[in-house]
Amino acid sequence: MKKKQNDLDALRKKAEKKLREQEGRLRDLSALDIKRLVHELGTYQIELEMQNEELRRAQTELEASRGRYADLYDFAPTGYFTFDKDGLIREANLTVSNLLGIDKRFLIGKPFSLFVMSDDKDIFVKHMAEVLSKEALQPCEVRVRRKDKSVFYAQLLSIAVEDEKGRLTLCRSAVSDITEGKRVEAALRESEKRYHSLFENMFEGFAYCKMLFDDHGRPLDFVYLDVNSAFGKLTGLKNVVGKRVTEVIPGIKESSPELFEIYSRVALSGQQEKFEIKVKPLGSWFSISAYSMERGYFVAVFDNITERKQAEELVQKLNENLNQGNAELAATNRELEAANKELDAFSYSVSHDLRAPLRHMSGFVGLLQKRLVDHPDEKTHLYADAIAGAAKKMGRLIDDLLEFSRMGRTEMQKKRVNLNTLIKGAVREIQEELKERKIRWEIDELPDVLGDRSLLRLAVVNLLSNAVKFTRTRPQAEIKIECKDEEDKFTCSVTDNGVGFDMQYADKLFGVFQRLHTQDEFEGIGIGLANVQRIISRHGGRIWAEGAVGQGATFYFTLPKTKEI
Repeated sequence: MKKKQNDLDALRKKAEKKLREQEGRLRDLSALDIKRLVHELGTYQIELEMQNEELRRAQTELEASRGRYADLYDFAPTGYFTFDKDGLIREANLTVSNLLGIDKRFLIGKPFSLFVMSDDKDIFVKHMAEVLSKEALQPCEVRVRRKDKSVFYAQLLSIAVEDEKGRLTLCRSAVSDITEGKRVEAALRESEKRYHSLFENMFEGFAYCKMLFDDHGRPLDFVYLDVNSAFGKLTGLKNVVGKRVTEVIPGIKESSPELFEIYSRVALSGQQEKFEIKVKPLGSWFSISAYSMERGYFVAVFDNITERKQAEELVQKLNENLNQGNAELAATNRELEAANKELDAFSYSVSHDLRAPLRHMSGFVGLLQKRLVDHPDEKTHLYADAIAGAAKKMGRLIDDLLEFSRMGRTEMQKKRVNLNTLIKGAVREIQEELKERKIRWEIDELPDVLGDRSLLRLAVVNLLSNAVKFTRTRPQAEIKIECKDEEDKFTCSVTDNGVGFDMQYADKLFGVFQRLHTQDEFEGIGIGLANVQRIISRHGGRIWAEGAVGQGATFYFTLPKTKEI
């Protein structure tokens, strides 16, 4: 375009010079000369018009080119700024205008630092100084605030450019929103931080290794490239990174060649293997999972299982001893079975041989009492009644002893038992027998348990009967049944306001025939609580009592919780 303008100027000057040369001679020119001159001037005129037309066409193309450049500049995917040496905005495209949320007309003449976060302003100032002092592309990252007060990370790539006078006083910058990249970068850093934290805090040992092979492809050695802190704790080895295993554990290749074989397979084939091995130089057993990385590299994740192996060896020895004692145990079981049969035979003998004389005694006493109906001697009647009462007591004693004996041998039929229903049924049964007594019952909400219903009913009846019996001297009996739901068990209790007992004799309560009160005070033979203790013990619980003389008593018993309930 500039060349064309120069050509046009030269043509004009040539025509003007021609006119000046001919100006003095115009009067002396012949008609032919004038005609030739006019023709020559016409030629210059045509050339001049052609040059003007070409100039106008070039001007139009230039304007179109400028329009296209403006469009490319404005709608470029990257934002563009031009700053002067003071950081004032001289030019801005639509992209950066949209990025800031501000019409670009209002950006011109504004300092760019106006939009930079206060903590980053010094970064921008330093960046401008570096750009104008160095003729090279300079990067910079600052946080920028939009019109809507939101903030984004901006990356500036800037270079110094000449002003109208050819001086490097302007800075042209490409601006990009790198907020998402920063977020991803932060996430990667956090992920890497968590990975390193996990890596370092693994309970298992971790070793990243490179396998070394000889010229024939046979495993020669391997090098530790990285290990975690658990590595040293589990192996007792320190400062192994960068060293060969044969250097760290002398003799390992000869004593544990299978370790090298497995690691080489993993490193070359890309497969994964899990195995257990004893590293003899260390005297320890390890459970190892080996994973292939790139060819020739592998990762070993391992745990020291020496204690487990020692325990397994101990268990094996115990099993061997147990197997050796199986014959003795079988013999003992046979002896126990024989003893149980003898006990059953003895129980039958007691039941049969002792009951027969008692029946005779009761029969003859009955006959004697009939014959003494009209006998005037009161002492004779008293003696006969005493004999009859003793015979009945002896019969009950035999029944209770047989029941106590059978209690330990009877197979339990465990199922779901609702204690609420069981206890309320027992209370109704007792109340029907003691309608003349004033008894106030207070029964807590009780749980379901797993147990033998008939045995638990017998235990409950014994405990409630005891409470009823030992509150007989009170105008109104107060009997309370509670249950606490604890972590692994239920603790139930039966509390009364009866005569109580002295705690120094509490250990006698659950013994057979052990009584803390005389027969004249309270009836019984002292076997009921022994039965209760045996029942609760067979259910995996325990029983105990607390009390004080004249202040009542509380009997506690526990029943374990089970998964079935």
